[in-house]
Amino acid sequence: MNAETEAIKESGKADPAIVPKSIIKSFFIGGMIALCSVTWLGIIPEPGMLLWSIISTVMVIVGAMIATAAYMPAFVRNFSYDLSDRFIVINRGVITKQKTTIPFSRIQNVSVIQGPLDRRFGIYTVKIETAGFSAAGGSQGGPQPEGLLVGIKDPKRLESIIDELVHQYTQKPMVPENLKGKVFEETDLAFDQFIATIMSKMQEGDQVKNKVKELRAARNMSQEQLAEKVGVTRQTILYLEKGTYNPSLKLAMKIAQVFDVKVEALFELDESDG
Repeated sequence: MNAETEAIKESGKADPAIVPKSIIKSFFIGGMIALCSVTWLGIIPEPGMLLWSIISTVMVIVGAMIATAAYMPAFVRNFSYDLSDRFIVINRGVITKQKTTIPFSRIQNVSVIQGPLDRRFGIYTVKIETAGFSAAGGSQGGPQPEGLLVGIKDPKRLESIIDELVHQYTQKPMVPENLKGKVFEETDLAFDQFIATIMSKMQEGDQVKNKVKELRAARNMSQEQLAEKVGVTRQTILYLEKGTYNPSLKLAMKIAQVFDVKVEALFELDESDG
């Protein structure tokens, strides 16, 4: 199942308040650009040039504000986000449309940001940091994080939903519907069952005797050498020779092949046992 076919749990758009906020921000940015340009060029206006300097500064500021006023309404119209059980899908872009799909399994951190102008208009920015993007996005002036939700009015609700879905996806085993009730969905119980199976497997060794040690000694072969030939650890051969572990059929056949004997020549039932 992909993001397009999943049921949507939550949807949202950027609040229109982001438009006047951005226009005001462009006013200050335009003024700073004009001021920095004059300072960098070392221009000290003469009395006759003072009016021209003021007009140039005003033109830069007004131009930035007009461009922002034209761009931001289209940005708000095209910006949206959808949350499903497994993905966050973010749509944005005015000239070039962009769609970002973020699996909850990759989300590392969710933070809520509200600058001075954001507080004036009651909006927030929700930053979603993911594996591979969080380090770059966290630096000042660096690339934006993979997920950036702007113009959010109720970030607590959104943050709560994301946290719940991230925890649901990353903490609970994803068991297919056709296997539910047939496997352990709780990790602790699954581990207990795993240990019980291993202990049961090792106890089976008491019921079967083997001649691995005798055949190995007859061929002047160490446990390490035998283990390397059959692709297991030395401890496995040690447990096998002590009779505390029964090998799989595949391992038994590999050992028989090394010694050039039949499998039944290696193992025999302990008739004294029950």
